[in-house]
Formats: sequence, structure tokens, C-alpha cells
Amino acid sequence: MKEKDIVHVIPFFHYDTVYLKSYETYLETALNHILEALRLMNEDSNYTFMVEQAILLEEFWERFPEKREELKRFASSGRLEVGSGMYCMPDLNLPSGEALIRNMEIGKRWVKETLGLEPNVFWVPDCFGHHPQMPQIAAHTGYTSYILGRVMEPDMMTPFYWRGADGTSMLCERIHGNYDILVFGKNGRWDREIQSWGDDALSGRIRSRYSFLKPVHLSRNILLPNGGDMAKPVRLSIEAVEAFNQSAADSKTGLSGVEARFSTLAEFVESVREEALELNTIEQDLNPPRMAGANSSRMRLKQANGRLSSLLQQMERLLAVIEWQEDSERMDRSRWTVLRDRLDRAWKLVTFGQFHDIIWGTILDEGYLDMLRRYREAEELLQRVGRELSAELSQPAAQAGNDAGAIGFTVFNPSAYDRSEDYATLFQLTEPGIRGASVTRVDGTPVPFEYEEIRSEDGGLTGARIIIRDCFPALSTVSYQLRWSKEVQPERELSLEQAAAIPLWSLQASGDGFVFENAHYRCEIQSSGCLSSYVSKSGDTREWVAEGQGWNDLLLLRDTGDLYNYYVYPGDKEVIDSTVDAWRVYSAGNTFGNSGALSVENETDSTITLLARGELNWWRVGVAYEKRITLHKHEARVSFATSLTGHGIQYRVVALFPTTLADSTFMQEIPFGHIKRPKKEFAAQQWSMLQEGGKSLLLVNRDIPGNGCHEGTMFLALTRSVTMDYKCVSETSYEKGERFEYHYEIMPHFSSAAQPVEELQPWRAGDRLNLPLVSWIDGEGRVSRQVQGPRMDGESIQLAGFYSRPEGWMLRFYEASGSPKRESLRLNRSQPVHVQESNGIGDTISTGQALPITETASRQSLEMEYGGFQIRTLLLADARQ
Repeated sequence: MKEKDIVHVIPFFHYDTVYLKSYETYLETALNHILEALRLMNEDSNYTFMVEQAILLEEFWERFPEKREELKRFASSGRLEVGSGMYCMPDLNLPSGEALIRNMEIGKRWVKETLGLEPNVFWVPDCFGHHPQMPQIAAHTGYTSYILGRVMEPDMMTPFYWRGADGTSMLCERIHGNYDILVFGKNGRWDREIQSWGDDALSGRIRSRYSFLKPVHLSRNILLPNGGDMAKPVRLSIEAVEAFNQSAADSKTGLSGVEARFSTLAEFVESVREEALELNTIEQDLNPPRMAGANSSRMRLKQANGRLSSLLQQMERLLAVIEWQEDSERMDRSRWTVLRDRLDRAWKLVTFGQFHDIIWGTILDEGYLDMLRRYREAEELLQRVGRELSAELSQPAAQAGNDAGAIGFTVFNPSAYDRSEDYATLFQLTEPGIRGASVTRVDGTPVPFEYEEIRSEDGGLTGARIIIRDCFPALSTVSYQLRWSKEVQPERELSLEQAAAIPLWSLQASGDGFVFENAHYRCEIQSSGCLSSYVSKSGDTREWVAEGQGWNDLLLLRDTGDLYNYYVYPGDKEVIDSTVDAWRVYSAGNTFGNSGALSVENETDSTITLLARGELNWWRVGVAYEKRITLHKHEARVSFATSLTGHGIQYRVVALFPTTLADSTFMQEIPFGHIKRPKKEFAAQQWSMLQEGGKSLLLVNRDIPGNGCHEGTMFLALTRSVTMDYKCVSETSYEKGERFEYHYEIMPHFSSAAQPVEELQPWRAGDRLNLPLVSWIDGEGRVSRQVQGPRMDGESIQLAGFYSRPEGWMLRFYEASGSPKRESLRLNRSQPVHVQESNGIGDTISTGQALPITETASRQSLEMEYGGFQIRTLLLADARQ
């Protein structure tokens, strides 16, 4: 006998923290909806309810303490469920992989500690894209199944298995139609849509949904979400389920093999698993380029979120390293609780800003301004943490045996590998007559540096810029002492051998521009700040720049779309995404070939920075630009800092890098890995790259998610001036008169044959640009104690997170190249450490046995194996406890 089809009716409402209304306005409605859901659960013993995001339950818990026991009772009975348990429902492409995991950690920890629930169904029905590392990220944080919507083909069968980039396979359900497929309301849009389905009787509502869903379902268990955007829970749902089942009992309806029941996501998934179906497996990026416009809408939000995420990583890694070092001597770590709490608060603020509508920028003005306020609060918290950590590390110079008249300053490397680079620190001058300086490490060893005077507009000397050239050890601090001199800074004398070892370079004027040449390449820079030529000197000397075009060309495009999409075409009701199909909208809409004033703004021993200024104009639209092009004297890369100030509305600006790589492969970084993508615009993490044979062109960005390629031209989507007045007041999104600054780098690479991506190490180039070294100055002559954290060997093993918890330290790495590796983790600690494998939220996943540590006279180390793109999280604790 054929088993019945089960329609799993799951009451919920989709909660937008901020969208067309403010946070407080939505919150008031949402809290009342939860009160109504609890009333219905008390009224009907079959009724269940799902709350999407932990932030809403946290607010309810604080504002309705009298309902706490009721919440816990329904949670323990299995009738109250938390959909995914994330703190909020983020965009899945714009935040870093670590930020996504921390979102899950914050939310799931609260849900577990407060309600005793451990959600294992990843419910993300309103996310417009899912990259192929999401199966692993979800599995690594305790999820066993995945429910998504929007991005699949309408006729694609469900459920299915989704195999991710690392090989993780996860059971997935696609919501057919939309998550608002079954809504009961009064006199609203939902009712009009529901009536259009046909039979308006209560039983007919569920019957029509069943008829719509059944053809695309391989399982006899069918998911039917009962709710929509801020849709109020109503008793009509209960009546509809009862009416449907009564109708199904009538043999004339043809529904004798169907039953509707209130259910939960967990029950639905378990029922599907029990069927043991032969399901299809897909391996693909679920990221259609339809929402590409959102990559550059309201860039202020995206840049602030990226910058604060980096600052959070810097501060929490520094705190973890200090505790790691100090705990070797003392076991009381409770005194750090206040700083951990501040970091946790900052993570909540930053995570709140990663809610999909917020980080897209598709929100009303009130919500936009409130989010900027939250970011200011997060920044103030992190600045306080930084001041307290630097004060904690500082000690009187006399203790270190150094000159008390010197200025101490310290540099912290937040990466898990050594970084050899130039690092600049600004110093104020507090006494007249300073004309030079000397810099040493605290042991008196001289350090190579450059001294640059900083003068005010009237020519007065106000400070000095000290650029030190050193190797900064992994997850460690290095302290220096600066001594002012009233003598002119002497020229650095080099021996003949030293001079001969420095590669030659030259910069020569050429018309209105310059020609630059070093040991790696020769390039021509036009007066508009575009590179019209870049020729490598190693191996293949073909031109990299497409003929008649220029790198760092800024293109002004007409954009009549909204905060989501590009272009609205006359007569179309839908906003159509044309991405970059209409490149040359204006004949004068780009900077290449424009005349301008190109000058040398600054020069150091290792770089020359050129400055170009101009304006892009088209009728009433104007965008003033400043381009800073930094040429590295001894490297193949070129760095750019571009400032834009717009006037007018409905435009966008992209930075172009037209190449000669016509038959290339296009790759982009995604959270915890990289993938090949079509040559269109997508949200990338820190880099994208073209490869053709042995030639690779790497484009690294800082908080510029819109990366793409069009007919051999790589591009960055810098900014848009659009709004969505048809939905809400969003005038600030025009960003009239707002100044934005963008940082990016380009790096060609050539080898005689095709090489794996790890030869370029693009993840490290992205890491260096987005996670800079940190420094602090102590004007009282104090220097900081030297602290050192763990270090991972291996050029493709990237540190994702290192932070402290009361029970120990969380240490997360991932393999970035896509190839298996076996590497050594050096613990760099004198006291014994207990190490266990953990998932992303801190639950140990080993058998309880500590991972084997190799001990030598000089160090403790742990050999670790990684699959390609594999994420591994360790929980480390003092073995003496």
C-alpha cells in the first residue's frame, strides 16, 4: 500500500531586521507576532512555530521576562523551533567566511544556553546567492541539512544533495515558489495573490499549494512554509489544516493519500531521510548574477563592515596572543572577561550589519543612518580594547634597560605567517628643531627606516612619518624605540655589494605622463592616471594591457536601476540585470585618454606614488576623482587608491583593467576558498584572477565586492548612485557629495607553463591588503613586552580566526589552494597545551582524546592534514587545568 504524502505545514514569519521600516518599528510588530504564536500554541496542542533569527528571540527574552518559562516549555517539547539559529540572516557572499561562522556561533550559543535547543537545519530562504563552500560552512557549525529559496530553476526537482567545493555533501530542500507561498491575512496583497490561485475555501488553499508543489518533489514529504514577510500568525492556519484533512477524508476529492500536519524543519528533514531516496547531487555555484547591482549600492555600509571586521580580527587576535603568552605563567584568565565582552558586543554590531538587506544597502534612510551609528559604537568599543591592550603590554623603559628619553612603539602582525614589508607610523613633533631620527629594536639593534617630514599647508613642520623595513613574525609583537635628532637625517651609506644587490629602476617623464621601469616590468602611465602599457621582463614579454585601452580607467555609466539591480528598461515591469552588456554608454564617460595633471606625490626607498586628478562628466552628472598610483620599485605589483566624489544621480562608476588574455579562465575568492566563474559580475571576497596558460593577472581589492570580467576586461564595481523610491524613502543612497576611497592592487605573473594558483598565493596578497599590521605608540618611553602566538607552516594554510574564550582558545585555519596538504602547527608556548578538534561553534567533535602533540626541546608542534579547501577548528586549553 502506498504511503501517504505528508504536507509539513510550518508556521513562521520572515523577519527583516531593517528593510522598508526601521529596526524598532519592525521589532514591535515581530514581538507581538511571537506573543500571538505563543497564544495559538497554548490554544491548539498541534500548532508549532518557527522563529527565524536568534536576535529576535534575544530581544523577546529581555523584553518579556514573564514569557521565558513558556518559551522554554515549548522549546523542550519540540513545538517551538529556531530556524537556523544564526544571530541574523546575513548575505552569504559579502561577509568573510569567519564572519559567517561567528554569526552562527553567536546565535547558536545563545539559543543553546537559553532555550536548550541545537538547531541543525540551515534555513536561509531569503538569501539571493549561495557559494559552494556553504555546505562545508554549514556542516562545520553543526548543521545537517540546508533549506534555500530564490536561486534555483523553477522546474528543478527537490530535495537533492549539494556537494561543495571541498567535497562536503549536504541534503538540501529548495522552496518552490517562495517562502510566502501560504499566507493568511486580511485585505492585503497576500489575500489577492491567494485568491488568484483559485479555490478560496480554507481546504482549497492548502490543496492548491500541494498541487503546485507535488510535481517538483521527489519525496512524499512536502515542505509548506506558512508565513511571509512579517506575516502575523493567525488561527486560520489551524482551521485550514483541519479543513484540508477533512476534505482529504472524502474519497471524492482524490486526496485520500495526502495528510497535512503542523511540523518543524527538523521533523520534515528527518522524515525525508527516513525515505532513503535516491537523490540527485549537484555541484555548482548557486549565485546567479541577477543581484549584481547590490554589490556596489551604498558602499559606505560595505566598506564600514569590512573595515570593522578586520579591526575586530586584529584586536581579538592580539588579546588571544597576550593571554596565550601570559597563561604560561598564570592560570587566572578571568581578568580578561571585560575585554572579551566588548569584543563580543562589537561582533554583534558588525554581524547585525551583515543582515542581507542591510549590507546590500536595500533599506530606508532611517535604517541606513541607524546602521552607521551602530558602526560608530563598534569602532569606539574596538578603540577602547586597543588602548587597554597596548597599555597592558607597555612597561617602563628602565625595566628593559633602554633610554627613558626614547619613544617606544610596537607593531603587531595579525597573520599566522611572517610578513616582510614596509610599515609606516606617524609621529607628532613636540619640540622644535627636530631634523632626523634613529630607530632600534629594544635590544639596540638598528632597523632600516626612512624619515619623512610632514608639513602643514603653511609649510610648518608638524610631524614625521617613519617607515620601518623589517620582518614581522607570525602572530607576534615587535617593539622599537625611536630617538629624535636635531641633526639632518644622514644619507644611508651602502657598501658596493649592498648597492649592487638593489634592483635598478627608473621613472622618466614622457609627454604628459611617465614611463616607469624596474627589474620586473616596464609601464607607461598617462596623465589621467591610466596605465596604457605594462610589459613583463620575465619570460613572455607580450603586452598585458589591451591595445588602445588602459588599466585603472574609470568608466561612468548611466544607471536607472534601483538598489538591487542595474537598469530599468522602458515598458518592462521587472528590473533587468544587464550587468556590463552596455559598457560604453557615454562616449566621454571614461578617463582613458583624458588630459590631466599627473605628478609625483611621494617617493620612498621602495615606492613612487603618482597623483592624477580629474572629473567624469555627462550632462548634469559629474564625478570628481583622485587617482593615486603606487609603483613598487622592486616588485611586479601596482597599487591604487582612488577617491570619488559624485554630483548628480543615477550613475555608477567601475574601474577597468582591459587585458590581452582573451581565452582566459576567471576565478574569484569566496569565503574559505576560490572557484571558477562565468565572466560576469559577482560578489568576490578579496581577489579575482584571470589565467591563460602560464599568464595570471591578479586583482586584489579591499572591501570592494563587485568583481567581474567582460570580454577580457577585469573590473571592479566601485559605486552607484541610485535609490528605490517605489518602495521607501532612500534618498541618502544617491550619495550626493559623498567622498569614497577605494584600495586595490594588480599583479601580473608569468611562468613557462600553467601553474597552480598557489604559486601566486593570492590569499596572502588579499590578507595583507585587508588585514594590515597594527601599531601603537607610547610617548613616555615605554616599550611593550614581546608576545608570540601559534604559527602555521605552509603557504596555503590561512588563519581564519584566533580568539579566546573562558574555556580556552579557538583557532581556525583553512586550506586555500584546493589541494591536500600536511603542515605543522607550532604552538610557541612553554607550558603544555591540550588540543581537541572542534566544530565552528566550539563543540568538540573528536572522541575526547587530545590531538597528538610533538614535543622537542624548543617547541611543541602538531602535524595537521588538510583536504583541499578544508576548514579545521581547534579548541586549545592549558593542560595543567
